[in-house]
Amino acid sequence: LEIPIFTGEPLEWQPFWDYFEASIDANPSLTGVQKLSYLRAQLKGEASRVIAGLPLTNLNYHHSVSLLTDRYG
Repeated sequence: LEIPIFTGEPLEWQPFWDYFEASIDANPSLTGVQKLSYLRAQLKGEASRVIAGLPLTNLNYHHSVSLLTDRYG
């Protein structure tokens, strides 16, 4: 499974999110912590800094997605 890297380029957000959502977000066997771990691994640069201060918790996965969507979506 090769998920693209998102660096914060606004035009790349929707293709990145569509792929991530289909492969990770919609997977019911993954916990929020696992999803957040995968999400962090796919973010670089500015995009990574948006959620850098959030602890690795189930609730922070949804918070991270909201922050990124509000900024880039």
